Amino acid sequence: MSGDFRMALGNSFPIGLGGFILAISPLSNIFLGWRSTGGLGSAAVGSYYFLGGLLMIIGSLFEWIRGQSFPSIVFATFGGFWLTYGSTLTPFYNAAIAYQPSDPATAATNPEFASSIAFFFLYMALLCVVYLICALRTNIVFVGFFATLIPTFACLAAALWRLARGRSDAIDLQKTAGGFAFACALLGWYLFLAQMLLVVDFPIKIPVGDLTQLNLLKPRHLGKDGRHKSGESTV
Repeated sequence: MSGDFRMALGNSFPIGLGGFILAISPLSNIFLGWRSTGGLGSAAVGSYYFLGGLLMIIGSLFEWIRGQSFPSIVFATFGGFWLTYGSTLTPFYNAAIAYQPSDPATAATNPEFASSIAFFFLYMALLCVVYLICALRTNIVFVGFFATLIPTFACLAAALWRLARGRSDAIDLQKTAGGFAFACALLGWYLFLAQMLLVVDFPIKIPVGDLTQLNLLKPRHLGKDGRHKSGESTV
């Protein structure tokens, strides 16, 4: 795809990023228990659908059209995460209530439900490990994103497993997850500001720690075209 066509489309990255930070910011505050909040964040379920889910899917499609594979994949999977999480918290889908139909009000704390959904967060943490490795070729802020999301999801999984066993320290793990999520949200706001300054061609640009030119991670046995020096493809 030509660079001129990508430029004609504009920068779609802030669309997906904006949806992500507007979903994770309030959720991190809820996990931290600020202002007497609590639970799994059901009060903000609309933001998971229409900001985290919808905007990130839209951002993913346009990043794919622009030939930006890595952000496109990240936005697509996290858009799916927010839609999945929102659906889990929506009574219509009967996710938690199915485990405890006699008392829907407390179904989210049912041991079987809590233990089961913990695996969802565990594998989100694993996904972020993969993204963290790949982000080493992007920028420092993106690395920080996934470095904070890994313990966020891991602590959420641990909190739910502790909750399933009736352990009182589950809330402490939830707050720890909220702290890491809030750190991720702050990095997101910083990157969003950097992107928006570029969008309007602002005379001041803030650094994000470009890592794309690191020779440390560049395969020494490859030519500039991504092939072995002998001409054999690496794929």
